[in-house]
Amino acid sequence: MQRYRAMLLMYRDQSKAIEARHQEEVNKVRIEAKLEFLEEFLEECEEDERVRAGPCRSQASSCSDSAVLRSLRSDL
Repeated sequence: MQRYRAMLLMYRDQSKAIEARHQEEVNKVRIEAKLEFLEEFLEECEEDERVRAGPCRSQASSCSDSAVLRSLRSDL
């Protein structure tokens, strides 16, 4: 009886570990999707600003936005 109880505990622990890993992967995919959306959104905003303001628009903000996104991606 003890043997089966130990096996049950082992399977339960293994199942919990698999569920936790799956949840981490789901969260990572969600974060990556949000970052991808932000990158596309910022690119569109930059294009809109260039069209409205002309070629002399400051590019410092776009560089800093890109740097922030790169640092967020590297944290994953």
